Amino acid sequence: MNFDFANFELHRVAVSDHIGKLYFLNEEALSTTNRVVSAVRANEEKVTIVQADTLDNMLNDRFDRIVMKMDIEGGEEKAFIGADRLFRNKKIKLVMFERLGRTNLSAIQEFMTSHKYQIFRVLSSGILSTSSEEISIPLINLFACPAEAFADLKRIAV
Repeated sequence: MNFDFANFELHRVAVSDHIGKLYFLNEEALSTTNRVVSAVRANEEKVTIVQADTLDNMLNDRFDRIVMKMDIEGGEEKAFIGADRLFRNKKIKLVMFERLGRTNLSAIQEFMTSHKYQIFRVLSSGILSTSSEEISIPLINLFACPAEAFADLKRIAV
């Protein structure tokens, strides 16, 4: 497959709402418990210290159109806060993120609403749903896009 139309970069950094350090609990490959923990646990055997940065700091002045997939084990809220300017300036055209049991969905919904983004889910039928019941189910993938683009997206998705 040819990907000449897209740019890819690898950054060995965690994304969060601040620049600094995060403490990551690594419970082995494919574990559902890998996550960021408090600094109090920094000296535990399975905790790794990782550098953190904000998406605003890493991407804001580099791209005008961003499509991203986040898989950060419940850390989406902090990553979105760290991308405030990107969302405010509508540089993020589409984001896909996981809705885990530990995801603070209400805070994410509030953030997206305040930035005029629409959260939605793609049902198995291919229909795009904004239903609160459909979005609040844990262990699913959710999407968000600028609200003004959602109607067009919904029209072409069928």
